[in-house]
Amino acid sequence: MLSRNVDDVAPVLLDDRHYSAKFISQILEYRAREVLEFARDSLDDARLLNALPGGVVLTGGGSQLEGFGQLAEEILGTRAGFAVPRRIKGDVKPVLKPQYSTAVGLLYFAAKNDDLRPKSKGAGAFDFGSIVAAVKGWFRALPG
Repeated sequence: MLSRNVDDVAPVLLDDRHYSAKFISQILEYRAREVLEFARDSLDDARLLNALPGGVVLTGGGSQLEGFGQLAEEILGTRAGFAVPRRIKGDVKPVLKPQYSTAVGLLYFAAKNDDLRPKSKGAGAFDFGSIVAAVKGWFRALPG
């Protein structure tokens, strides 16, 4: 991802057109920086930026971009690790990747809270209030 490591003349084929791999890499890097700077500023506003002794855990497909962990450490000023789904059983090898961590985590959260009922489509089909409350509780538990 760090665009300085990308070949200046390497082409990338997207939708029947060729683009510069360097150009695409620069766009990805700028967006990654933007997201990480937003996270840093949000943590700083909440007075939590210096309350991360274990560092941060990166998840999602974007975290797998080459150099993303290094960039996160640079911008956030702390260690960065990568999440992979855990606590799942069966033939799960295809989902043991960081891009599935959030989905598996939400399923685990629902199962842990006995909320396995089918949901209908549309507004009100699920309650994010309990998820938000749980996340706020995690942050309240941090020493400040």
